[in-house]
Amino acid sequence: MNKRIKKLWVSALRSGKYKQGQEQTKDQTRYCCLGVLCDLYAKEKGLTWRDDRVSDGGDRMKCGKAVIEWAKLPNGNPVVKGLLLTRWNDVEMATFSQIADLIEANL
Repeated sequence: MNKRIKKLWVSALRSGKYKQGQEQTKDQTRYCCLGVLCDLYAKEKGLTWRDDRVSDGGDRMKCGKAVIEWAKLPNGNPVVKGLLLTRWNDVEMATFSQIADLIEANL
């Protein structure tokens, strides 16, 4: 993973600026951990969430191709410690701070 993007992502997850949600990258006011990354990309590139490069239009639970390339991720929903990041967020109910720790140590 790109070190600069990783640092931004981990910092954003720990910042308290994003409310955590489940089962979609972003709803009106909440984000999953991947949604935070997508939002950072959108802000840096001056895009809106309607742009299909931000979140994969066919699967609202992973990042779009441009975000994957920008962050140098292996795919749109990486596996960390044996589980997809969305599983950590949605099923295991890990907090953003816990997910930030997982990303920092494993991606």
